[in-house]
Amino acid sequence: MRRFSCLLVLLVSFAIAPSAGASEAVLTLESAGSEPRQVLRVTPVVGQTESSKVTMAVAMRMSMSGMEMPEVRMPLMLISGTSKVESVGANGDIVYRLAFTKADVQTGGNLPEEMRQQLSLDLQALVGVTGSVTMTSRGFSTKAKMTVPKGTPKDARELINDMSETLSDEDTPLPAEAVGVGASWTVVSTITSDEGLQIEETTRYELASISGSTVQLTSAISHEPTSTKVDLDGMKLQLAKYSGSGVGAVTLDLTRVTPVVSQENLSTALEASGTEGTFTIATDVSLVEQSEVVKP
Repeated sequence: MRRFSCLLVLLVSFAIAPSAGASEAVLTLESAGSEPRQVLRVTPVVGQTESSKVTMAVAMRMSMSGMEMPEVRMPLMLISGTSKVESVGANGDIVYRLAFTKADVQTGGNLPEEMRQQLSLDLQALVGVTGSVTMTSRGFSTKAKMTVPKGTPKDARELINDMSETLSDEDTPLPAEAVGVGASWTVVSTITSDEGLQIEETTRYELASISGSTVQLTSAISHEPTSTKVDLDGMKLQLAKYSGSGVGAVTLDLTRVTPVVSQENLSTALEASGTEGTFTIATDVSLVEQSEVVKP
């Protein structure tokens, strides 16, 4: 079960967002779009609190040395939290306090009951985790420090750190230049997991509409491996193939630090070999985030 959990976090972390091991993202503007154009910047109010809910669905198909295994469909996973804006600097940098308030499995899936209960326990360990996130006014997260409750077991602490840092770092970077409808830009970063898997992620955004502080974007995501060796909980693997691609859509309110709504679907395929044989894994991850401002 521990190895399965590690594998799940490893794969899902690449589906959600760059983790703490991500390099600094490089944004390149492809087209400024049509007139009128405007500079897009995140400008929240200090003291504002936002509540958000993330739902995640994961399906995984595996084979070991040519033997196909039944498809694993995870139950729907729900993670809720709050984000409170603590400060906005003169340079526009935003510091907000993140707290996970609820995490559990929901309906569906085909996991055996024992694994379902273990997954539930792993997720519930997120509750009580807090952190401080620094984000630029262009939507780049530059720092995230998480605090795990004392007394949390080591294995659970590692999983919590991986998942919470990933969930706290959901960037939607914005160009420095003024842009209008039809504008497009790419964001490239290199993501490195604790297990040694290194991926170059390219996300291409297109600006669909602007209305006041509301901005709607579509995205296309692609992954390319830049390393071939993985150490998965002591199991050393040689990566033969890896691919990842997906699409998404996000609605931003530039007065908030979290998206109004964000949807992302990503599929990955991995082939690797080790002392236990050659295996392939294909995953489909669907992620939806919704948020709202908490009224005082």
